[in-house]
Amino acid sequence: MIIGAGLMGTSLALAIKRACPSTTVDAMEVSQSHRKQAAEHGCFSHIYETFSDIQDHYDVTFLAVPPGVASRMLPRLANVGHYIVDLCSIKSPICEAAELAQMQDKFVPSHPMAGKASGGPKDAEAALFVDRPWIFLESWSTPQSLIQFVVSLGARPTFVADAATHDEWMASVSHGIHLASLSAMLASHEQGGAEEDSRPSIAGPAFWDITRLAASPSEFWVDTLMTNKPNVQRYLLALKRQILAFEQVLEDGDVQELERLLRAAKDARSTWESRRHVNGDRDRH
Repeated sequence: MIIGAGLMGTSLALAIKRACPSTTVDAMEVSQSHRKQAAEHGCFSHIYETFSDIQDHYDVTFLAVPPGVASRMLPRLANVGHYIVDLCSIKSPICEAAELAQMQDKFVPSHPMAGKASGGPKDAEAALFVDRPWIFLESWSTPQSLIQFVVSLGARPTFVADAATHDEWMASVSHGIHLASLSAMLASHEQGGAEEDSRPSIAGPAFWDITRLAASPSEFWVDTLMTNKPNVQRYLLALKRQILAFEQVLEDGDVQELERLLRAAKDARSTWESRRHVNGDRDRH
């Protein structure tokens, strides 16, 4: 069972059907338009509209909804699945909800690092999780069967210490990066947003790559960013310091310092590239 037949939920269903075509996958989706679009993929046996429509008990139930919705829904899912697995990009609130509901024995916090700038089931694809990290928490028990399930979808099981560490790291590799992308888009539009301005026609790959996330649906990000607000704010302060450093060297005409900053960024990127898969293959269980 997949709760939420949007981009992530429908992509998960497509990935499951590709890995194991005989598996039955049902969904619950409150949006009529999403139910229609998801049904067109042909990956769901049934798509229910409400909890009261669900009659079966499932081996695994996945929560593919925004963090706030997932946390509120979790206690209602105790009898829907043997394991309840969330796909949220924030871990602290839903882990707290699971503890309050005394669901530690069946709840598995997880986070596939996959997605698109666009949203909704119409853009879902089976390959969305291939070679992407799928994060689990070392502080929570993760059944080996679920780790192998993730591998079967083509993803890389990856472990971080706990919910607080996960949320802090997300600010610097996802949530803060999202706001940096939106800020770049808004700054460019501020300078060249007039209808007669032809800058969009000459923009190269760097512009479109950096601003790609500005096309994301805002509904999902409001919940995510507000939930992880303290960590995102710390990242934005660090980002602001770096931007001001570049602004200052240009103001001072300090070529040597500019070269140092450019080299530092290049070296940092090389370091991150070398550590990209550092814990992707570690088996914690």
